[in-house]
Amino acid sequence: MLWRSVWVAASLVFELSSVQGQWNQPPSESRSVGWDSSHGGSVPYPSRNVESLETGPNILTDPWANHQPNSQSTWLGAFRQPGNCMGIQLGVLGLVRERPDSQVLALDENSLPLLNARDMQGSMQFGMEALIDFNNVQPWLGGTDIQFGYFGINSLDAEQSIAAPEVNAVFFNTLPITPPTDSIFLSSTNLYSGEANLRFLSTSRIRPLVGLRFLKVEDQYDVYQYSSGMQVGGYSKTNNHLFGGQFGAEADIMRFGQTRVYANGKFGTMLNQVDGSARAADATGAGVEKYFGDQHFSTLVDAGTGLDIGLGGPLSLRVGYRFLMASALAVGLDQNNSMFLLSPGETVVFNSQQWHGLDLAATLSF
Repeated sequence: MLWRSVWVAASLVFELSSVQGQWNQPPSESRSVGWDSSHGGSVPYPSRNVESLETGPNILTDPWANHQPNSQSTWLGAFRQPGNCMGIQLGVLGLVRERPDSQVLALDENSLPLLNARDMQGSMQFGMEALIDFNNVQPWLGGTDIQFGYFGINSLDAEQSIAAPEVNAVFFNTLPITPPTDSIFLSSTNLYSGEANLRFLSTSRIRPLVGLRFLKVEDQYDVYQYSSGMQVGGYSKTNNHLFGGQFGAEADIMRFGQTRVYANGKFGTMLNQVDGSARAADATGAGVEKYFGDQHFSTLVDAGTGLDIGLGGPLSLRVGYRFLMASALAVGLDQNNSMFLLSPGETVVFNSQQWHGLDLAATLSF
């Protein structure tokens, strides 16, 4: 019995000395082995040093550690996360055009003004708008997106009906031989725009872009009345076809939770090809038609700002203000004041035009 007691005591001393040696090892060299019994058995696995987990990034609680500008914890930065690869925006764009320059459009029997072009502004009209983004298509300059956009608005109309003992309508510097007692004056504009852009640094707060832009402006100016159930008078149409390049930027100004304040602006330089015609009847009742055309370099400014409100998941709602300005456009009212229907030759008049209004859209990002 004595020799067995001595053997047990020696074994205990050896185990204690082994444990004490492991405790005295430096922390940087320590390795431990854990046991995983969750699968019905004991499987050894290595466990990391606690100190190394505290000094490195915690990937379990900070998944955007390497994308801090896009983190949801900051109120500045891009709203779109790097994981979104595509965005579709559908909505309506409502615009009203600027008030036309002053010119007399109708005179009474005493040659006093009945109607001025300043009264032909019209009201806001709405049209469809669509935008498609393909994000991070190429890694150029930190990430390159491809963007396609379109909007179209028909019938930005202004209409005035004038009644008097005599209504002498001025149409391309001509007056009716037998003035009617009433006339309808119509000024109408259609806008169509298409664009394709490359957008860079898509995960940054400011994202520059460059691309191509097309803009078509159809402008109509008519003066007519009804005689014996038929519509008679003067009719004109002026078409502007603009095509060229543009550059600009989109920016996230600030963000509050899932709502961000955005701003964007584009500046384009384009060649404007103009064609148009005006027609009416001469003193004998025969039809007279005049054709005109020209070209001019034009510039385009397209800017907007507003709120993008997250509705949960990939869906958001955009409510904003939109401003468009194009230089060197030809419109019907300006040609009406400068051209002579019954004289040969023509000189197309170019002027700047402005539109502004509401931008309402829903955006789906995935």
